[in-house]
Amino acid sequence: MVQQQQQQQQQQQQQQQQQQQQQQQQQQQQEQQQQQQQQQQQQQQALPPLTTWRGPHLHRSAATSTSLMSPALPPTLAPTRTRADMRPSWPANAASSSAVRPRLS
Repeated sequence: MVQQQQQQQQQQQQQQQQQQQQQQQQQQQQEQQQQQQQQQQQQQQALPPLTTWRGPHLHRSAATSTSLMSPALPPTLAPTRTRADMRPSWPANAASSSAVRPRLS
């Protein structure tokens, strides 16, 4: 009888230790998640707002404001297709991008 009681007590102690270990692991995971969230927020703040979602086409099609909708098109094609009805003076100014660029910055 005495031996059985001792064995039961030892098993209970082992179970408690396992539970404590699991709790510690969960805490570590939560800390890691918080660190990752902080890093993501810092990266978003550090980047300028325009270049984040425009990608590599920013410098090539910076002259046209339509590059947000269709960034793959060359700058000369985009304004004539999408904005020819609104602004008829676009195709003439498409070659000289210096007149259009201050609007973006």
